[in-house]
Amino acid sequence: MYGICVTRGDSIVGIAGHRVSVFASSGAHVGTFANSELEFARFGCFEDGSLLATTSARRDPGNAAYRVTTARRIGLDGSDRGVVGHFPFGVSGSASVYLQTIPTMIPHGNHVLVGDGRRAQIQVYRADGGLIRIIRWNHKQIALTDELLTRIARAVHPDLTSDELDRRLARARAGELPRVLPAYAGFRVDETGRIWVQDYYLGRLLGNFPPQWTVFDSTGHPLGRAILPAIKGSTNTVDTRSFRRNTAAVTWKDNELNFPHLSFHQITSVR
Repeated sequence: MYGICVTRGDSIVGIAGHRVSVFASSGAHVGTFANSELEFARFGCFEDGSLLATTSARRDPGNAAYRVTTARRIGLDGSDRGVVGHFPFGVSGSASVYLQTIPTMIPHGNHVLVGDGRRAQIQVYRADGGLIRIIRWNHKQIALTDELLTRIARAVHPDLTSDELDRRLARARAGELPRVLPAYAGFRVDETGRIWVQDYYLGRLLGNFPPQWTVFDSTGHPLGRAILPAIKGSTNTVDTRSFRRNTAAVTWKDNELNFPHLSFHQITSVR
């Protein structure tokens, strides 16, 4: 199960890729439906209980290096409630292995927040697809040099031979590589409407692990930075799953056995 949200009447919705299960607040199973042509957004649902789902991404006709996807609203009975819009969905081709962002679409209240990390911005839409605002912020760009691309490839493929690594790098260079690293890796929205934007990071390669967050209120006003503490004994697989009003839920794996853990951390301040 990739995500959970709570809708009107305290119904609990479990989201697992193409499959959705609905439970009463007591835990009783209400129903399950699946749609192999849709991928359900894992972070949140609309105020009326409907879900956001996307179709398979396709190449952007305006830029072959990127992809776009169609987002739809889906009722908890599996009914299609129409198209929300067509949105960017990240880098395509061999370059995506080395320059990954997480294209993020989050339904919250009656809005959809969309961003893919290519620019330091998040777009906010109504549930019917109308654009409400664009949240932008200052961001220091890091140029994608050939040396940095090689370092990234070695970090992603530590076990490859030099010849095989060179072949993969050649395929990546043959495509349309971006000039700079992504502006951010992804974002979350908490129950108060605050927007948590995760720094783009490459683990210890860029010396910025664990990743940090910039926090905005629901209107896009910056509130400050959130610094997550390093978790002793963890690998580079720390992932902040969700933020609540005063807590953060974090999954991670330990260095000794690569065993998964879930821990909860108190948010003492944002500054």
